[in-house]
Amino acid sequence: AKAGAAERHQAASGKAVAPPPLTLAFNKHTLDLKCGKQQVQIGRSAYGKLALLHRAAAAPPAPAPPAAPTADGDAAAAAEEEAEAEAAEVEAAAAEAEAAEGGDARSELHSRMFALLLRYQSIHGHGFQAALAPAAWRVLRRRLDVGFECFASPLNAYLPAFASGFFDVDQPFGSRGSFFALPPMLSGSFAANPPFEHSIMDATAARIEELLTA
Repeated sequence: AKAGAAERHQAASGKAVAPPPLTLAFNKHTLDLKCGKQQVQIGRSAYGKLALLHRAAAAPPAPAPPAAPTADGDAAAAAEEEAEAEAAEVEAAAAEAEAAEGGDARSELHSRMFALLLRYQSIHGHGFQAALAPAAWRVLRRRLDVGFECFASPLNAYLPAFASGFFDVDQPFGSRGSFFALPPMLSGSFAANPPFEHSIMDATAARIEELLTA
């Protein structure tokens, strides 16, 4: 209680509070981020993915080109090539970030990543980062030209454009905010895969009807 009172007094004074330094440890398969007594861990592939999303969110938005139609006989080979390219890009981002660990840009990335991971760690939940497999997403992109995920997080999003539940920590990684607050869009193909909770699914259906009517 005394510590909380001291923090409130410090906040009310308007004086900036310097957080403890953020330290990083690159391991073979994971990355540890620690700030004070709080520590979070992330896999290298997930780290590389967040680094890519952070870079894309900082760049001017550009519409994704439509996927070229692929003959059924070539679909498997094309999907395999795309999967390999995605994996290579993620691994390259992780290696690049490790090599350039210092610097303001990396410090900003790691601070934002720590806040993001701590937020999602705090709410726990078994399987709450589950998502469609990449192979399914490739079909949705190729057949339906899906360009936006209505329910995702930076940790499980497949597309760079998505809505999520925590705009304050998700926005630096590409989140457009809550699906329920999105303005009507005139065109596009969207994937809505909300959490399997009745009230959220009912609200999703109602919001989709509102958007289509608008």
